[in-house]
Amino acid sequence: MEALRTLIVRYPFVLSKTTDDLKAFFETLKSQGLTEEESMKALLECPKLISKRDLAKQIKEIQFLFRLYHGITEQELTEVFRSFPYLYLCDQIKVQKFLGAFRHYKMSKDQILNLVRLHLRVTMQCKHNGGVLASRVSAFTGLFDLLKKQHKIKASDIVDIINAYPEFVL
Repeated sequence: MEALRTLIVRYPFVLSKTTDDLKAFFETLKSQGLTEEESMKALLECPKLISKRDLAKQIKEIQFLFRLYHGITEQELTEVFRSFPYLYLCDQIKVQKFLGAFRHYKMSKDQILNLVRLHLRVTMQCKHNGGVLASRVSAFTGLFDLLKKQHKIKASDIVDIINAYPEFVL
């Protein structure tokens, strides 16, 4: 009940949602394996989720992209979503560009999951950080270009640095 009160005080637009909107939101996240408490936590952290038209379709399309590019399963992506609810609001074209960059630099599935989960750790330090998927693709690829061209660091070594210190890309 306290969470609901907090949600209404912080984001009064939630009151404009119908009962059907609320049910659809919670049912969609339940179909992804989240409990009502986890769904409420996601909503508190990212209230725009409730306003996303056809959230279920967006989830399926993001899951499809991660599976297509890197073999990341729905369950693995749901785990990422638990710590990074913004995931299913990300622009699909931007996600494709990031996934393409991850593939181009030969990042492993575990490295990618580590990088997109980074939001949880960084949020403790910087409240308004949305993780790597909330940044610009050009910032990510620019980091590789800078380190390769000016410092003569191989892309595989840059991936190792990012794997060891994922905060480096934010």
